[in-house]
Amino acid sequence: MSACSQTQTPTPANISVAHLSVRPGQIQRRDTVTITVILSNTGGTSENYPLVLNINDVKYAEKSITVTDSSIETTCHSATINKAGSYIVVVGELKDSFTVVALTPTHNAECDYYYQTCIRYILEADEYKKLVDLYQDLAGSLMKRKYSPETGASYDRYMYTAQYYMDKADHAQDQARQYYGLYLECRQGN
Repeated sequence: MSACSQTQTPTPANISVAHLSVRPGQIQRRDTVTITVILSNTGGTSENYPLVLNINDVKYAEKSITVTDSSIETTCHSATINKAGSYIVVVGELKDSFTVVALTPTHNAECDYYYQTCIRYILEADEYKKLVDLYQDLAGSLMKRKYSPETGASYDRYMYTAQYYMDKADHAQDQARQYYGLYLECRQGN
């Protein structure tokens, strides 16, 4: 009597744009923003994803990114805009925005520096918290699957990455508090 073996066909790739962020949210002309895109593949096969990044309905960047099965892929792009205004970044179904302001002289550059740095760290902390949530959600989705050593390793990796971003969020919040204190001291001294 011979044993029959059945081969399971892996599920097709299921790639989506899981996260989009543009930081900082406000820049001066000739400064650069960083656009971070996280792609998620919940399917059982690898596939190339044609990533198209639009700024104000104009194609700004395009590239093909391979996303392996049951994983995520992060890619970053830099954009330098020289014209003041509001800009909307679209990747897939997700949108984020940033503003370019004209260069203006300030009454107290030191106080403004402390304030802007505080705001940058607040936004950074918020961004890290979103990544913590994303990786915890990915780990949670793995727990719904049948356990395998590969699933366990992916779960551990996602939870480690979530903790890494939580530590970065805590650090950014500490920095924001420090710069806000410096800003208050500066304003009282003027």
